[in-house]
Amino acid sequence: MSTRLNGQAYRSETFVFVQVSWPWLILPIGLPVFTILLLVTMVIVTRPQRVLWKSSVFPLLMSRLQLAEEHKIAHLHHLGQVETISKRVKVRISEEEDSLVFSEL
Repeated sequence: MSTRLNGQAYRSETFVFVQVSWPWLILPIGLPVFTILLLVTMVIVTRPQRVLWKSSVFPLLMSRLQLAEEHKIAHLHHLGQVETISKRVKVRISEEEDSLVFSEL
């Protein structure tokens, strides 16, 4: 928006006036900031909880068993501990109603 004025000028200057509508910028700026804060918070909160045993089939097989208390694996934090317990557990596989059932002897 410009206004033309008549008169004698000693020098020529150009003025640029920009009006920013701040409420419209709250969402585009706030959303990435909030997302990064949420991600960092989730990483910090969930870090010490569960251990993933991606390279082993033992937790999957042992999770379906009804085990004695000393053979439970939920409280273990290392795969080596799971392997040690799995060497002591004797398991029987039987078929019931078209599915395999694992039970501790």
